[in-house]
Formats: sequence, structure tokens, C-alpha cells
Amino acid sequence: MKKVIDEILSRGWLKEGSRLVAGVSGGADSMALACILYDLKEYLSYDLVIMHIHHGLRGPEADRDLNFVRAWARDHQLPFVEKHVKMDQYAQDHKLSQEEAGRILRRRALLDQAGKDGLVALAHSQDDQAETVLHRIIRGTGPDGLQAMVEKNGPILRPLLRVSRREILAFLRKRGQDYCLDSTNLEDDYTRNYIRHHILKELKVLNPQIKASLARLADLAALDKAYFQEEVQGLYHNLVQEGPDYGLLGIQDLKKLPPALRFRLYREVCNAYASQGMKDLAYKHLLAIDQLLTLPSGKGIDIHGLRIERTYDQVIFFQEKIYQSYKLREGDQVCDFGSYSVKLIDQEGTRGLPWKEGEELWIRPWKKGDRILLGGKRVKVKEIFQEKKIPRPLRGRMPVLVGEEIYAVAGCYSDHWVKDGPRILIRRKNQ
Repeated sequence: MKKVIDEILSRGWLKEGSRLVAGVSGGADSMALACILYDLKEYLSYDLVIMHIHHGLRGPEADRDLNFVRAWARDHQLPFVEKHVKMDQYAQDHKLSQEEAGRILRRRALLDQAGKDGLVALAHSQDDQAETVLHRIIRGTGPDGLQAMVEKNGPILRPLLRVSRREILAFLRKRGQDYCLDSTNLEDDYTRNYIRHHILKELKVLNPQIKASLARLADLAALDKAYFQEEVQGLYHNLVQEGPDYGLLGIQDLKKLPPALRFRLYREVCNAYASQGMKDLAYKHLLAIDQLLTLPSGKGIDIHGLRIERTYDQVIFFQEKIYQSYKLREGDQVCDFGSYSVKLIDQEGTRGLPWKEGEELWIRPWKKGDRILLGGKRVKVKEIFQEKKIPRPLRGRMPVLVGEEIYAVAGCYSDHWVKDGPRILIRRKNQ
């Protein structure tokens, strides 16, 4: 497998002194990985740690695998770490399949062992890539999902991703390296096993190179995804009006974009403002967002805790939030309220709002019926919002200064401003 070593060296994935934790199950792919990474030490001085994850299943067979990998690491004088997890229990507690639970627990354990600056090596092969692509197609993935796995993803390395299982087995035979067989791989209980034993087997009749073809599809999808990602980042920077907890997109700007870019931009904005990202954002959700471009102002949808709403000539992405009233006290320097800061000042020549001696002043959200003295007459605050086309979701995020009466609404000072004495300024944080 000199080609794998050459690839690692030419890509610069590992540097002198790097720490690399290899996940080794004892199966054929992982033992090939362990051997290749061991041979790599002849070309590069780095720290290699062999780690085995015991999933708490398969009884004596799992113990056999653990002992096998431990002995191999000892014979090769490499540090060995074992981690015992309860995959079954984790799957039940988090309502996951055993496959997904195992993947999460393995990755977490390996990354923890690698530490902040370390890397993790996984033994996924070209066959695994083909199975992953086919699995995602069956589940209804979009174009970006076809990328499946990549050779380097942050601290995760997959050096064997372009190597077929046939090549791996030939390498192990030539080297005389034993490996363990996992009996559960012969069963059809897991989706991936069913794909491997049945679907790929049938597809191979139509295309003997189906695994290589699916892996090539993943490579092409990765190229497309990288291109679109760069385009979308530029669009995000130019088109998204960002607030501290909301994002705005102009309707006319969106209509000028082709759907391929528009949908990807929606996904990017959703990920930015959802509390925990948007892993489950589906095509139906993107279509629903797109339909807002043709609906009246005030129409909106909720997706996994994120509210997306058409407002005037914009689409706003936000989470519903209730701001609390805040009593101002002399000596306070700054009060944060959404995108605004409320500052007490005591210097000449600065425009500001009054603070009468002994008067209680509050900063609070707008309320229905609020009126303010503006241009010599009292005006409904709601009418000011409508005139300035302030999106409905942002109105509750704009501070109102209240004393004996309403003195100010963010960005709209009343006739009560003064030049002398303690004063209050309300301004956007980026001003």
C-alpha cells in the first residue's frame, strides 16, 4: 500500500511530531490501516496510538477482537488505548439506530483521545463509500449528500477511501496479517449489511464496477459542493443583513438567484440562526421557504424551532424571543437590548433623552397602544414601525424608553431630548 503512504505524505496531512489516533476494530480494513500507518513511521516521525472501542455487544467475540488488537499493538510496540461504551443503551436513550449510536460513540471517543491538536484515522474504504452513497440515495438525499465521506474532514482522516476491499484483502494476504471476522456483518439486521449483501450484489450484475462508480459519484459531488459552497459564502456576505439573533434577505435579491443557489443560501441562513443547526432540513422545508417569496407580508413557517417569515420586501429568519423590562439606575453605564445599547451620559453637547430627578425610567419592549410625542403631536408607535417598514418580528426587539410617558423608541427620538443634565442614548451596537 505504498500508494496510500505516498498520498498521506504528498497531501501533508501529517507533520513531524503529529499525534494520530487510529481506530482499529480488528477487522480487515482496520488492520490494513494499522499496518500502513505503522509502515509510515519509517518515512515520518509522528506519534501513533492504536485505539479499540468495545461496544458492549457480541459477548466473547467482542472480547476476542479487543485482545487481538491489544496484542498487535504490543507486538509493534505502539501505545494502545481501549474504550468501553454501551452502544445499546445509548441507542435506546437517544432514540437512534444501533448503527448511528455506534458511529457517534466511536467518533466521540477517538476525538477525545486525540485531543485538541491531534488527528483521528478511520479505516473506511472505497466499498464503504459506495455503500454510504447508495444508503443516502435510498433515504432521499440531495446533491450535497452524495459527497458522502471525504478523505480529510477537520481532524478526521480516511486514508483508505480510494482503496477497494479487494486490494485490502490482497495486501493482508501478502503481508501475512490476520484479522478478525465480525459475525454481525453476515446478518441483514443493519441497513448497511442489507445494502452490501443484496442491493449492491444485484447492481453488480448490471455494472460490475458499481462500487467504483458510486465512489466516483461521491468525488464529483464533492467538487460540485465545494464550488457551490464558495458561491454561497459570497452571497451570504453580500445579501444577508445580520442581526444578533436574526437574519434578513431581500425578496428582489432572492428572485434574481437561480433556485440551486437560492436553496443553498436558505440552508446556510437556517444553520446560522437555528439554536442547534439544521441537520434535518429537508427539500420540503426549502420549498416552503421559497414559497414565501410570493406570499403576502406576515406569512411564515416554523422549522425545528426557527421562524421564517415574509415581512414587507424581505424574508426574516429568527427565533421567537421575549425581552424583559429593565429599570435604569444612576451609575449604570450600558444596558443591552437586542441589537441596541442604552447608555447613560453626562457630558455637554450630546443629544439625548431626559432623566428628571426622582423619575423611574424603564427600558422595555413595545406594547400595543404605545404613543410618543413626535413633531408636536402624539403618534402611535405602531404607525412609526409601519412607516419605517420595521419587520413585525423585530418590533419586540426594539427598546422603548418609558418614564412618566414614552420618551423614545429605538432609532426614533421624541420631542423630549435635552442638552443638559443626565441623559440617555439608545443606539445600534454597530454604530
